[in-house]
Amino acid sequence: MEEPARIGIVDMGSNAIRFLIAEGCSDEHRVLETHRQPVRLGDAVFRTGDVPDSAIADTVAAFEQFRDRCDQLGVGRRRAVATSAMRNARNRARVLDRVLEASGFAIEVISGVEEARLLMLGIEREVDLSAGRSVLLDVGGGSAEVVIIDEGDLVSATSYPLGALRMLQQFREEDGARLASRVTEHLKLHDRQITDLLGDAPAARFVAAGGNIQSLLELVRLRSGTLRVDSVDACAIEDLGEEVRRVASMSVTERMARHGLRADRADTIVPAGVVYHHLGRLVGAEHVLAPRAGVKEGLLAATLQPDHER
Repeated sequence: MEEPARIGIVDMGSNAIRFLIAEGCSDEHRVLETHRQPVRLGDAVFRTGDVPDSAIADTVAAFEQFRDRCDQLGVGRRRAVATSAMRNARNRARVLDRVLEASGFAIEVISGVEEARLLMLGIEREVDLSAGRSVLLDVGGGSAEVVIIDEGDLVSATSYPLGALRMLQQFREEDGARLASRVTEHLKLHDRQITDLLGDAPAARFVAAGGNIQSLLELVRLRSGTLRVDSVDACAIEDLGEEVRRVASMSVTERMARHGLRADRADTIVPAGVVYHHLGRLVGAEHVLAPRAGVKEGLLAATLQPDHER
């Protein structure tokens, strides 16, 4: 019988660093705790190409804290991946070396396609993807991953430079409704690529991952009640679009005051929401499903596999 193990997982994203500690084996596991550090690595990278010294120091401190927590809980296996900001950073070797020296974490900088594959692994434990065609979307800080599943089999996994923080930087002179409009026009440049990936088969389900979709669904729930589809939190695509427009009509300060959003959520929620709504309409979905699963859960699932290198 496979012995349960304690595993530490890190998803080093462009907008935040997410940590997870779990115990289990390939068949089942339980999450012991999760942590999120709002280290916005992509903020400078998408403007200047480099991670500044202050962000490097914050990153090292976050990994040192997580290392200490892993030691306290007797975590034997640890794995960390970095995504869009580190893929783009010119000084990424310096960042990775500093983290390794200070905390012992060897960070893997993964491709956008691998990021999309991990997204699928995380979501398929929460949503049944075995019937029909499923479109999965994760809007991170630097990129958006689109995964197409047909009858449970992976058809394609594609990464687009459509992350919420990246677009916030690209259209930094805009705000509110004007920002939403500019992002929508930018997204249309990718419509043909995405529809070509979809082919003629309609989407049976549209599944979204990421902190911004969770925040948007919570706002929809407060206004019109909870909706669940296939035992997963969900909302109608048009309700999502209405909520994005409503939030876009407020300033970032108003979003924080009225909805209690963190600063690093209050500014990215509009561009991220536009991407979720736009793709949902593009694939003809009636609802968006939003399980609480994503890349870090997929990384956990991959690491728990018996044939994974220990």
